[in-house]
Amino acid sequence: WVGPGRAHLVVALRSALVRGAHARLFVGAGIVAGSSAESEWRETEMKSLAMLRALGGGDVVRR
Repeated sequence: WVGPGRAHLVVALRSALVRGAHARLFVGAGIVAGSSAESEWRETEMKSLAMLRALGGGDVVRR
């Protein structure tokens, strides 16, 4: 929320929009100086697989 003189902002690196039997997963990376694009990509894949499994899904990741 944002109010006069105050702000509370949060970045969710993992979230999902669930509608019935379907879910759309969103994952992000915490890219900082010295980050490697390849390792950040692998990390986002691992995050999405962990969320998919937590929701009872398999190993399929659609981009």
